[in-house]
Amino acid sequence: MDSNRKQLMKINLCESLRFLMLHNIFEKITIKKICDESGVIRATFYNYFIDKYDCLNSIVYYDFVEDVYENNKNLDILEVVTLLIKKVDQHKEFYRLSLSIKDTYEIDRILEENFKIVLVMYLEDNNLSNSEPIVNEYFSNALKFLIKKWLRGSYNMNTSEVLNYFSKFSSTSFLDIYNKK
Repeated sequence: MDSNRKQLMKINLCESLRFLMLHNIFEKITIKKICDESGVIRATFYNYFIDKYDCLNSIVYYDFVEDVYENNKNLDILEVVTLLIKKVDQHKEFYRLSLSIKDTYEIDRILEENFKIVLVMYLEDNNLSNSEPIVNEYFSNALKFLIKKWLRGSYNMNTSEVLNYFSKFSSTSFLDIYNKK
């Protein structure tokens, strides 16, 4: 099978999981259901993924890295974050439902790691210093936190407000935020 067909099969399996998550609880989705939705046998699924969490990670990776970042490398980081937020908004119900997965650590890890991949790629592509991984982790966590709060409805925010908060938090010091009245 050529690489283009392999990529299309992987996308097909991912989109089947995305579709099933809109209609089923993640924990009730089996590999068999994903395969039935895709029209393939179970062995095909295991040619691409270890388990359904690996498939879920591929969906997020595709959305954030391949679709958003790879197609917009020429933008500045806030424009990239804007597109990431818009991508989440485009699939808002899917991402909201992913937060209900009982293994919350796993979805947190998936979101954070994929945000971090985008950030590190941006830094590398723009020849910016990347010597402090804790900074990358901090900003990846900050974006994950805002998006999770937004998706859960913890704060009544639209996509522009999520971006404004991220921009404010990433460009203003903690003390300046609290000292400005």
